[in-house]
Amino acid sequence: MSEESLTALSATKAAAEIARGAISSEEYTRACLDRIEAVEPKVQAFAHLDTEHALTQARERDEWRKSGRPIGPLHGVPVGIKDIIDTSDYPTECGSPALSGRTPRHDATVVARLRAAGAVIIGKTVTTEFAYFSPGKTRNPHDPERTPGGSSSGSAAAVAAQMVPLALGSQTNGSIIRQELQTFISAEPSSAPVLQLLISSARRMDSGVPGFLQLPDRWANERSDGLSECGTAISRG
Repeated sequence: MSEESLTALSATKAAAEIARGAISSEEYTRACLDRIEAVEPKVQAFAHLDTEHALTQARERDEWRKSGRPIGPLHGVPVGIKDIIDTSDYPTECGSPALSGRTPRHDATVVARLRAAGAVIIGKTVTTEFAYFSPGKTRNPHDPERTPGGSSSGSAAAVAAQMVPLALGSQTNGSIIRQELQTFISAEPSSAPVLQLLISSARRMDSGVPGFLQLPDRWANERSDGLSECGTAISRG
């Protein structure tokens, strides 16, 4: 399968192909990283990316699968994480110089659940400063002259540009609505314990951790029980 074909896979399709051994997590993650390298200079969707760390995670997922142990519903699938959501292995700077270099000691609950489901945390996506008004660097991958949306623009752009099959975001005052300008579908759950360790500017308004999706004609097939184990609807495609 070509890299172009790999990066066009939906999250659940990729997970199914990895589960049956048709492709490896390392192969799929490398295709996503190559795609990021190719389009990131134009799109600027990522705040933090560690290629070797992502590939190490992917290799670990492959070894786990080969051992015959049970795998999760997102086993080997790369996921982008909005840079207001804590990750123990990447900085979480909330798009602000005030938090430059901040590296949490613990994962946010939703990130921990993604790891438990077998996901590869590929990197942190751009957010507006503290998920508020100050814009980030991200550009709309379909038209750089048009808005990439609001605070979750990095996650939406990464999915729309086929850098990753899914990514996490959040909404305080309309991020998910505006991101649909460049992504086809987003899913917004209600506030829930998965928000633990999410840097929040408005805890009574934030809904979180939505995921960005593509290919709306497949939406009915993407609402699998397996993905719901991650605590929120986070599938794409």
